[in-house]
Formats: sequence, structure tokens, C-alpha cells
Amino acid sequence: MLKDFEHFNNDANFFNKFLNITMKEGLILSVSYDVFIEKIKNLLLNYIEEDCFYLTNKNDEYIILSLVISEISKSVRYKLSNELFSLLNSTGYFISQAVDEMGNKIDLKTLTPSKGGDVFVYFNKKFDIPMNTPDILYHVTTKKIYDEKIKRIGIVPKTQKMVSEDLDRIYLTDNINKAHDFCIEKRYFIKKKYNNKAQKYNIDVDNWVILSVDIKSINQIKLYKDTKMDNSYYTFENIPVYSIRVEKYINF
Repeated sequence: MLKDFEHFNNDANFFNKFLNITMKEGLILSVSYDVFIEKIKNLLLNYIEEDCFYLTNKNDEYIILSLVISEISKSVRYKLSNELFSLLNSTGYFISQAVDEMGNKIDLKTLTPSKGGDVFVYFNKKFDIPMNTPDILYHVTTKKIYDEKIKRIGIVPKTQKMVSEDLDRIYLTDNINKAHDFCIEKRYFIKKKYNNKAQKYNIDVDNWVILSVDIKSINQIKLYKDTKMDNSYYTFENIPVYSIRVEKYINF
């Protein structure tokens, strides 16, 4: 029933509620690299011989398509390009680079290099998360940062510069208890770094928030497992406001 429907964040404004729902409904998840290679191979074989192309999976990071352009007519290249973009839309991939043998960019509409030779097309996933990742992950920050920045612009790497050693990445966990522990550890680290003078540097270390992040509502996010910590992930992508809600306030 519609009356029983619950938004991800009931405290959000109508616009952000709408965006959260819309992004999840319209999102095309990226197929696996093996499936993508099989689909693109079948497409190519409809137009050219197998010895005219070569597909390489680079450690499940990206796919390279090598094309022997001299063996492919201009009319076939044009048809192939059109179908290729249709395939990308349905599989959740994009072309990150397309170059000739000299590294010069090529015309993707005709797959034509500037001075002949082979063509190399690089494909990346739009949406890439480790298998078995929960739909909801948690992120911790100070209440001050949440109120002054995250509520307006979402979570971006630069908003996390609470200490100079922080890297430009956003850390997440799939365990809310781990998130709570991280608040304690982070607070201790900041207090020690500033020798109990955090207030002097306008850093409020006593009020924190645990934020829930709706991963499946973020288009084109790339998420990585943090091998140094259990239950941990990180991303270099911005996390939009409509994918965030406050899960818990923590006061020390």
C-alpha cells in the first residue's frame, strides 16, 4: 500500500526523497566483466572476423578492445559504433578512452584513427561494487561537518580533512558497531594530535553522527574493499545528499 511506503530518509525534503527513488529505479547495474566480454564479442562477430579484434580483461579493472581497422570497411565501422553504444547503455559500461597506435584520440562515431593503424578502445564499469556488499553502508563524521557541509553538498573527500594525514577518499563500513568504534578512535586521534586543543582549531570532537548511505541509489559509484580493515570499504566518488540519512547521533 502507498500509505505504508517508507522513504530512505523521511527527514529529507521532497526533492531529495524523489531523487533517491528515481535514481534507484533508473539505475542500470554493470554486468560482470566476463558477461560484457561475451556480449561485445558476439556483437563484433556479427560484422567482422574474429582475427580482426582482440579483447583483454585487465585484472577486472577495465576491458581493452583492439581493432584492426584496415580490415574493416567504413560502413561497417559506422554500424558497429552505433550498436556498440547501445550495448554500453544496456550493460552499464562506458568508454573511458579510445586511441590509435600513437595514443591519439579517435572519432568514436566512425572508429577512425587519424593516421591509420589499429584502434584501442577502453571500457570501464559505470557501477562497480564488490560482490555481496550490503545495500546500506555507514560513514562517521563530526556533527559539525555534517551540519555545515554534508547536509548541503553530500559527502565529498575534501570534507573529511579533519586531520592532515587523511587521504582524499571516503571510508565506509557495513557494521554499525564498527562505525561507533571508529568514532571513538577518531576522537582519540584528533585530541592527541591537537594536544587537547581541538577547540582552538574549530574542531568539535565531542559530537558525532553515524550516517547511513544508500549505495544502490548512487549512479556510477566505484567502491573498493579496504584490505587493511574488516567490514570496511572506500570510494573516491562523491556521495550525494539524497543517498544519506542520519542513523545515530553520538555525544561524548
